[in-house]
Amino acid sequence: MVFLSSSRPWIRSTVLRAVNNRQSTLNSYSLIPRSLFSTLPSIPPLQPKPPEAMNKYLVRGVQDGTSFYIQHGVGQQRLIEISKDDNETLVIKWQRCMEAFLGVQVHVMAGLGYKPDEN
Repeated sequence: MVFLSSSRPWIRSTVLRAVNNRQSTLNSYSLIPRSLFSTLPSIPPLQPKPPEAMNKYLVRGVQDGTSFYIQHGVGQQRLIEISKDDNETLVIKWQRCMEAFLGVQVHVMAGLGYKPDEN
């Protein structure tokens, strides 16, 4: 506390003001009812609906999203993993690549409201 008892009295008063302001701010938070933070309102679950028709902007968005995930996301990680496996035939590698690609496409399409299953 040598700093507070220095020859500069304005420093001490500034620090004490900051501490007092902090305490008053903390006390004002205790006035907020905790139940607002601990209980969730009863909101019905979201029932996503896919678009009624695909247009060129949606198709381009799906294409861009798929390309992004294949180049930078989990799709790229899966393709790298497939490329490092030397024990599989070309057919198996091709099938796993297509599985990775279609999985990314399903992920992107699910963001539009489509169900991620075969229905």
